[in-house]
Amino acid sequence: MLERIEVEAKSREPNLIIFAIGINDAQFIHSTNGLRVSLDEFQQNLAKLLSIAKKFSDKVAFVGLTKVDESKTTPCLWKPDKSYFNENIKRLDNAIRKFCEDKKLKFISMENVVGNDDLIDGLHPNTKGHVKIFNRMKSEVESIL
Repeated sequence: MLERIEVEAKSREPNLIIFAIGINDAQFIHSTNGLRVSLDEFQQNLAKLLSIAKKFSDKVAFVGLTKVDESKTTPCLWKPDKSYFNENIKRLDNAIRKFCEDKKLKFISMENVVGNDDLIDGLHPNTKGHVKIFNRMKSEVESIL
């Protein structure tokens, strides 16, 4: 995201920038016994994203993280060296929430929006899950614009 944000924003001239990030950063890698991105680095990345976004719009929001179905993500069927644990996801979700509170930004919580039946593979939303996410975001975005 950090590598693309400036180019993407320049080409679109946005009124509002919404970041939906973090779930991949919460990925636990068994071979290194750690997260893909540390909490400190994640928090630094949030600040960098905001700094870049503010060049293009005063309206910036962050979307919270969704839970996973750990029965399918510990380990991931498609990447056995990697797992997604709700505990790690919650930690990064809380970091995003606190960052938004501190910076007075809109935080769009995804807590209790999707359940296991809304995930196609335990991690990614299926069509029903995407509809629920859209409906949750729609009213929040309308309140910003």
